[in-house]
Amino acid sequence: MLRATCGLGASSHGPTAVDLALAAAAGLPRRPDIAFLYVSDHLAGAAEAIRARVVERTGVRALGGTVGMAVAAGRSELSDAPGVALLLVSAPGAGVRELRLDARAPGASLVRDSVAIVHADPLHAHAATAEDGALGTAFRVGGLTSTRTSSAQFDSSGSVASGCTALVLDHGFSPRVATAQGVEGLGPLRRVTRAVRNIVVTLDGRPALNVLLEDLGVAPGTPTLDDDEVRRMAEGALVAVGLARRDHEAFLVRGLLGYDPERGALAIDHEPEPDGTLRFVRRSAAAARDDLRAQLDRLVEGSRRPPAAALYFSCVARGQALFGRPGVELDLIADALDDVPLAGFFGQGEVAGGEVHSHAGVLVLLG
Repeated sequence: MLRATCGLGASSHGPTAVDLALAAAAGLPRRPDIAFLYVSDHLAGAAEAIRARVVERTGVRALGGTVGMAVAAGRSELSDAPGVALLLVSAPGAGVRELRLDARAPGASLVRDSVAIVHADPLHAHAATAEDGALGTAFRVGGLTSTRTSSAQFDSSGSVASGCTALVLDHGFSPRVATAQGVEGLGPLRRVTRAVRNIVVTLDGRPALNVLLEDLGVAPGTPTLDDDEVRRMAEGALVAVGLARRDHEAFLVRGLLGYDPERGALAIDHEPEPDGTLRFVRRSAAAARDDLRAQLDRLVEGSRRPPAAALYFSCVARGQALFGRPGVELDLIADALDDVPLAGFFGQGEVAGGEVHSHAGVLVLLG
């Protein structure tokens, strides 16, 4: 039977932060088997020493984690401040393996039909999602490191400065995953009728820029807008790109990079699939709350028993930056799931399935 506790240690001194987090996470009936560790980037220079202290003090056989610009445990979000978030899991008899991944030398598949909790440097995101790598057919979920200083990804034996680590959950965990996007549509679903790599030339057979402006409220026949007017109107607009390989509601949120006023083309941070779909969207705190609540309702309704533990991977553009105060997402999760022990961090990308999302919140329930 899975049991878990979590704790947050806020201190500019690494060992003290670990000890505070461990004290808050006390109470397991037996020694923990697994630790999930998230270190504020204020303490990134001491990340390896922090990891080693956690392993020494707990005796865990497996560990995963990384550095984040904000970290979280329970209902507490620590943003732009030094500290450590920790989730300790007792999982007697459960199967767990540690892997270090390298997209440049993927090697043979070592995993089938499992769930892998991945932590990757953004430059090595492909290692976490590649279908031809060591993770094989595993369902991947996790996040990309966010840091203003140095990077680190952890396992029980050490840390890598720039790479990808994975905890493979083979049996005994019964994981459930939900992804909350938190965007509201600016217009209807559009068909990509012509694109060259990441340049969308036409949507529904019309210049893509014209379609964007229409969805932003510019009436047909309006005199041509100058660059400043276009940029002002499009500020905050994003693109939700449909994923034909997933179900009909699956999409990725990506940024608008620029436009060509002569051709009416748009550059986006993604290469859409031929004859694919997209919708122009905008992030909002209200949409993020509603989406997360809906995902939590779905998880609760489909659960036969309460979860033993949770991991939450959110975007650095969410959290306090989006809601105006810390802990909004964590309170929603805790209220819906009866204060399940939880740890996580706010990263530069959120991994769910075979995709790296942005502006999303990915929740993993264990047990």
